[in-house]
Amino acid sequence: MEGSGYETIKRNDIKKSNVTSYPFLLQKNDFVTAYKYLSNSFKIEIDNKKIIDLKLENSPYLFLNLTSFIPKLCVKGLMPHHYGGLESPNVIIIDGGINEIDFYRIVEQSQELGVNIDLVLDGIILSRSFTINQLAHTIIFELPKWIQKYKSKLVVITNIYSSNNLKKTDCYKKENEWLILQMIDAINKMSRNCIVIVFSPVFIKYFNQVIRYR
Repeated sequence: MEGSGYETIKRNDIKKSNVTSYPFLLQKNDFVTAYKYLSNSFKIEIDNKKIIDLKLENSPYLFLNLTSFIPKLCVKGLMPHHYGGLESPNVIIIDGGINEIDFYRIVEQSQELGVNIDLVLDGIILSRSFTINQLAHTIIFELPKWIQKYKSKLVVITNIYSSNNLKKTDCYKKENEWLILQMIDAINKMSRNCIVIVFSPVFIKYFNQVIRYR
């Protein structure tokens, strides 16, 4: 079309030329089954106000000031697809050591959603770390093995930046920063195979999605 501002591409031109000359031809979408699509995403409501569509392709997520949301997230992660859940065989929780996980609230949430309490509690795998070195070792070395072993689709991590975990003196500041970056790098790699959500009271760079509340 002359004067339209668009280049007319003829079939013979494409055959003769290198396809990389036309970058839009290199864009592709993967084909997946409907089951796999449902297996890698689920919707969840925050405080009866906001619905979040959690997807593998957007992971890892950073949730700011939302630790009270963890019980509902864990229960929904274990629920079957036809009830709006992720149908994960289990949920792995890495707690940064200040006891953010309220199991009594998880029991209450299970009752509210009509899910078997024993199945929910059996489906939650928990690890607690009390220093930044323990937390880094767990996230970088142990967590990838657990995800593979237990076929987990959902991982919850709390308090990477907890002041209780970080070494206090200034001489350890660079070491703290280096360890945090190593953990974030490991989390980004893991998020290719499962939905990873990090809960934090402070903003952290390098996450695909940041969800703030209040």
